[in-house]
Amino acid sequence: MMDALFKPFDLSGLELPNRIFMAPLTRSRGPDDDATDLVAL
Repeated sequence: MMDALFKPFDLSGLELPNRIFMAPLTRSRGPDDDATDLVAL
């Protein structure tokens, strides 16, 4: 079961090398959790 984490995965046409990923953390940089020009950088 654990080996499935390391197999390639198709995410709606985006081929990922495995199922391990991290969500974007940039929203915490903006005021009131809103995206700003600084977040885009």
